[in-house]
Amino acid sequence: MEGKRLGKYHIEKFIGRGSMGAVYKARDLVKEEDVAIKIVESKGWKKDRKIQHFLRSAKLTLIIHHPHLVKGLEMGRKWKRYYLAMELATRGSLANYLKEKMKLPLEEVYNIVRQIIRALHFIHGKGIIHRDIKPSNILLFDNDVVKLSDFDLFHPSGRKDLHKVLPKGTPHYMAPEQIKGEPLTPASDIYSLGVTIYQMLSGEPPYKGTSTEEILIKHLNFSPTPLRKLNPDIPPEVEDCIMKCLEKEPHKRYSNLSEFWEVFHKAFQR
Repeated sequence: MEGKRLGKYHIEKFIGRGSMGAVYKARDLVKEEDVAIKIVESKGWKKDRKIQHFLRSAKLTLIIHHPHLVKGLEMGRKWKRYYLAMELATRGSLANYLKEKMKLPLEEVYNIVRQIIRALHFIHGKGIIHRDIKPSNILLFDNDVVKLSDFDLFHPSGRKDLHKVLPKGTPHYMAPEQIKGEPLTPASDIYSLGVTIYQMLSGEPPYKGTSTEEILIKHLNFSPTPLRKLNPDIPPEVEDCIMKCLEKEPHKRYSNLSEFWEVFHKAFQR
């Protein structure tokens, strides 16, 4: 696709691949600005639930607006391909940033989480669970602005029937109930957020393995290494806060983001 034109967009560079399609950096030739474009093949789309979900998700991206959600710009179809144009993260993803930095100082972690919490609180208020919170879906912009991306996996809270249709999430960051195909709640996103914070503070996710199955089994049956064993500079209160996010049973985690934020904020102020 690089070098080709898709509507008013000139495709310049491959960025990465998500659960629904490839993402490219492109140039809006009308507005003369850079954008990100997600492209998915639409051949036989009427029979393809994945494509239908892409269309629903793209429409959701276009109508739901928040300062800390990546903004959708336009959806279209060209050459049997559907595409979604979005604002381009000027500093890339948190995943790439962590590859460079490994682990982050407490102040930087606090700033990132503060902004992601605002986005999650907003969508949870609309009865929506993100379902795939991870570093590659947290995008960095100029002036230390952070935004949550990838509406591919959004779905109404508690809708178990969609589990057979939607992607299952990303193994390193999946809550135990998500692995088991049970209904999801805000506590499921809190688990994935906890995994992401754990990685930012320690330099690695709590569970690793040589196969997807091994990682999922560890989520279900193993306890993560205490954070302070990996990073002794972390205050005990911060460790306690994050480890509670990683409880196997949803009812043992924070019941909602407001409760989590109150504890998280106090832990970082001590």
